[in-house]
Amino acid sequence: AEIAARMNCSRRQLERLFGAELGIGPMAAYLALRIHYAKSLLEGSDLAIGEIAYRCGFPNAGHFSRVFRQQTGITPTHLRHPNRAVIAAAK
Repeated sequence: AEIAARMNCSRRQLERLFGAELGIGPMAAYLALRIHYAKSLLEGSDLAIGEIAYRCGFPNAGHFSRVFRQQTGITPTHLRHPNRAVIAAAK
């Protein structure tokens, strides 16, 4: 609603514009940006998963991990350490 107000349009009009231009709604676009940022932090830093969750706007590591897996098909740990996740699954 805040973005729509800043653009001087209704929330529904903003949703239609997003859909027409991007094929997804504003919330889905925002989530995609957060997941993209999380991927860059997972691959390019040694930050704890909980810290990455916090920096990407998630309330806790568990919620972040669930949403990340829903969006990407893999867990944050698997992205960061693909071989470690395979070894753990084999045990």
